[in-house]
Amino acid sequence: MEEAIAEYDEAIKLNPEFAAALKNRGVAYGELGQVGRAIQDYQTVISLNSEDAVAYINLGLLFHQIGQPENAALAYTEAMRVDPKIAIAYLNRGAAYNDMKHHEKAVEDINEAIRLNPKEALAFITRAVGYIELGQPDQAKQDYDEAIRLDPQDASAYT
Repeated sequence: MEEAIAEYDEAIKLNPEFAAALKNRGVAYGELGQVGRAIQDYQTVISLNSEDAVAYINLGLLFHQIGQPENAALAYTEAMRVDPKIAIAYLNRGAAYNDMKHHEKAVEDINEAIRLNPKEALAFITRAVGYIELGQPDQAKQDYDEAIRLDPQDASAYT
């Protein structure tokens, strides 16, 4: 991974606005656990192109990883602004809302994620978490059952 980062460094030296190299270096930094550097790269990508939905999603994932669900939710909101039909942004923001104990908002977002992509087992699992926290175990069970139907190999669906 360090070799890849060195190559991206060279490309970025030649062209500091090379967004693809910045995004790829951000991925590499993230995989190495250098989340701060990855976040910097994605913020640079966004400053170069505020319409890059994937950059916002990846930034949100990094914020979520370091325990900043509020910042993650903001990044996912920007991804939705750029592409309102990007299901993963709704799913991820729903997960961030669950972490922030905003379970009603989480369920709303995940409803939209499921509407956009009804075959994503993780969406049903994440919505089930919200339903449990809202005291709606029957809905949670239905979601876990659907997640198992969609992906019987996902152990988290059996909780």
